[in-house]
Amino acid sequence: MITAFLCVELKEEIYLRIPGRIEKFTTLNRKEDCILLNKAFYGLVLAARPFYKKLKNTVTGKLGFDVCKADPCLFYKKNKVGTCVICCYVDDLAMFRNQKAIEQAVIGLKKEFEMKHFGDLKKYVGCTIEFRSGKGTGSAYLIQPDILKKITKKFGKEFENLKT
Repeated sequence: MITAFLCVELKEEIYLRIPGRIEKFTTLNRKEDCILLNKAFYGLVLAARPFYKKLKNTVTGKLGFDVCKADPCLFYKKNKVGTCVICCYVDDLAMFRNQKAIEQAVIGLKKEFEMKHFGDLKKYVGCTIEFRSGKGTGSAYLIQPDILKKITKKFGKEFENLKT
C-alpha cells in the first residue's frame, strides 16, 4: 500500500498542537492555536485501526475472502481460480499461493487502494523468505538470521551452535 493511512477518514475529532517552525507559514500562534485533522496520517496512533477496518471490509465484503480465526491479519479465499492468502502487517500486504488468484485479488484491491508491487517476496517483517521447489508443490521457508545473531550476541556461548 502506498498511501494506506491517508485513504481513511477519521471518525473522531482529533486536534494537534501546531508543530514547531510552522509560524513562518501561517498566522496561527503555536502556543495558543491547534489544528483539526481532516484525515489520518502516518505516525498517528489512531490511523491503523480505521485502515484495518477499511482493508477488512474490502477484502471480506467486496472480494469474498474469509478472516483467519487464529490471526485477524490473515485473509484467505479458495475458489475455481485458485487459492489466495493475504497477510497484512501494518500497511504491507504479502500474497501467497496461486498466481491467477493473487492477480484477481490485486485487481480488486487496486479499486480501493493505491498499491505498488515490489516483486517476488524476499523479506517480510524481519524474515528472509526462501521459496524452494519440491515434489508436487514448492515450499516457503521463513528464516530469521538477524534475530538468531542478536540472540547469539546477547547470550553468548549458550547459543553458539545455532545456525544462521
